[in-house]
Amino acid sequence: MRTFTITATLIFLVSVMISGCASNDVATGDNASASNTIVCEVFYRPTSGTSLEAAPEITFPGRNDQKFQEFEDMSFEARFQDDQFEGRALMIVVTNLNTGTEISRQLYQFDSQNPLKNQFVGGHGFTGLNYVFHPDSSAEMQYFCSVK
Repeated sequence: MRTFTITATLIFLVSVMISGCASNDVATGDNASASNTIVCEVFYRPTSGTSLEAAPEITFPGRNDQKFQEFEDMSFEARFQDDQFEGRALMIVVTNLNTGTEISRQLYQFDSQNPLKNQFVGGHGFTGLNYVFHPDSSAEMQYFCSVK
């Protein structure tokens, strides 16, 4: 009888350990980011005093993707990375098209254990509203990125 109790207890403990390990895998890796789609909205003004022009939305439904949007004087580049070693991150780079010089670079790193959340009021997502000014002209770019 005692052998049966010890065996039953061991089987129960092993099954609890296996089910606990299996549930931890769901919170990491691809599943943590699969439910999040990142959308960046970019606006450009070629000269001061003119209206802002909206560019098509930039969407990252998957992982490890890079998108570009070119304007008259500046380009907008967004790179989304979801790497098991480096983690999840979005890098935004704004470049002077005339010289190829980088004007601005922002890195947004995400916690792989928790879902990405929009935190800024006004609908400005997780980056907030960013302004980038061309160093040699009066061109202006505004952008923000959010999770849908």
